[in-house]
Amino acid sequence: MYAAGEFNDVEPKLANVYKGEELVAQMPLYEQKFLGFTRLTPALGAYYQGIHFYHPYGTSSARNALDELRICSDLALFLKKHYKKFNITLSPHNYDVRGFIWNKVKVHPYYTYIHDYAVETQPLGKERRKLRNATKEGYTFEEFLDASTYIELSETMFGRKGLQPVKDYNRLKKFVEDVGKTGLLRQHNVCRDGKIVSANIMLQGDDVYAYSLFRSSAEEEMSKGVSLWHTHMLIETLKDRCKILDLCGANVPDVARFKGAMGHQLQLFFRISN
Repeated sequence: MYAAGEFNDVEPKLANVYKGEELVAQMPLYEQKFLGFTRLTPALGAYYQGIHFYHPYGTSSARNALDELRICSDLALFLKKHYKKFNITLSPHNYDVRGFIWNKVKVHPYYTYIHDYAVETQPLGKERRKLRNATKEGYTFEEFLDASTYIELSETMFGRKGLQPVKDYNRLKKFVEDVGKTGLLRQHNVCRDGKIVSANIMLQGDDVYAYSLFRSSAEEEMSKGVSLWHTHMLIETLKDRCKILDLCGANVPDVARFKGAMGHQLQLFFRISN
């Protein structure tokens, strides 16, 4: 949280929900001061801002569901009372958003692509042919942190696309290096002749989920299938480290078509705002 806060120049906080004296839920918030008032904003690099529930051991699923509904209602009222503007990306496991809807909070559906290792996937024939061709390019797949090269690839890629999602690349470099030192963040690279031509930043805090935060690839390698091969090697490399790989990229048309053709599964998540 704190690294993401520093990267985005926002103040990280936790909304704590209590039942009596017992902590029953927490939700990360990122505060930004803007024109004299405080608003909540998504933090690039934080991925989701999920509500984490803490249920007493042995309680029934029905009791837990009702408690979660009440907690979401309380959070909705809290957010509306304390913030004139908020925009929060919930985790996919926060699929019951009725507590927000009933309290007049705007709820917007979004999607991500996941690779669930328990589900067999089958890419389309065209993608399989591209993958076979990419394997002949002499690429190597290597895991090591090189934030500078990743930043160079990112600046070039976003400049080519006319995008500016990152305000300060020095802050991004520090974020990658700082979180990389904790072991929560890893960089998986595709190399040609010892040079990184595609870099993927992964975030993983447990043995269930791994999240693809960022990827940047050299333009001249795209037609050779570098992104396709990169995704394939990520899936193969992480199969013993996680159960579900969140690949993102389902809300941008061209990226979504590519990942859909790879046979990945759609997963719904919500953003809430006022």
